[in-house]
Amino acid sequence: MVAMDSRGVCVAVASLFVAIAAASAQQAPVQKDLAPVATFALEVECEAPRWLVDVVSYRAAREKTGPASREIDFVGHVLLAVPCAAASGQRLLWGRAERRDDAWHASLMLAPAEPVPADERVPASEPPRRLEPGAMFLLPRLDVPLVLHLPGTVQCTLPPPENPARGETIKILALHDLAGGGGGDAPRCRRATTAAEWRELQAEVGESAKAVDLSALDFARYTVVWLAPEPARAFPGFLVRTATEEGVDVVTVDQRFPSGRALPERSPSALLVLPRRPRQLSIVLGGGFAAPRDERTVATFDPP
Repeated sequence: MVAMDSRGVCVAVASLFVAIAAASAQQAPVQKDLAPVATFALEVECEAPRWLVDVVSYRAAREKTGPASREIDFVGHVLLAVPCAAASGQRLLWGRAERRDDAWHASLMLAPAEPVPADERVPASEPPRRLEPGAMFLLPRLDVPLVLHLPGTVQCTLPPPENPARGETIKILALHDLAGGGGGDAPRCRRATTAAEWRELQAEVGESAKAVDLSALDFARYTVVWLAPEPARAFPGFLVRTATEEGVDVVTVDQRFPSGRALPERSPSALLVLPRRPRQLSIVLGGGFAAPRDERTVATFDPP
């Protein structure tokens, strides 16, 4: 039996509380700041502030405004689209944010517009983009509501964005169009669920995959799928659609084929980043516009 005076008991109790507090801090970290990772011109149509949570929702929202100036990586991020009737020569900026009452409160403000940097201007050879008045803010994913305070004392509250691992349908968090990697008489599809499997996949695909940096990807939360169609005379890029059918997540990847126009034969491939989900995953290769082939399932993966 060990004797301990009152001072020793106080020290032991204090040490215990410190240990409990440290463990709690590790288990439930609280986000201390909220600021955009990047700010873009508003390239989607919307009547009120809204979340865009993955590649599919972003592409669907911008259909009427033309091609985007860039693709967005939604791994760990969401896009906040905010319309705002700004006067000519003004732009919408993120002001400051603070967390209170179990919600983030963010103030937006108008400021004089700055010239568009030369490297962000749309080349004259590309179709024009119709920009809406407002801005898009790339933010870390939130788990509490966001209260927006807009210019003119307008206030609106958005619920937390949907968790990509728990939504009704699978989410495409990143889509990389690779110039190479395809080829062969039949389509190929691989999945990487660990960093080691991703390195093996990079080596298999070749130089086009080595240019994609996924070194910071948390494979405990995400997986990577690579799809390589057989060579075809198709337009560059891929289209993606998602659905859930009888409890199975279905991702359909389409190519666009010309109608009456000769194109060189290409062998591209697509790299997708998806959330881990407790469902089977089916990868379907579709045809798309003027498609010379039918849809077909090229791979089905069990839950990782």
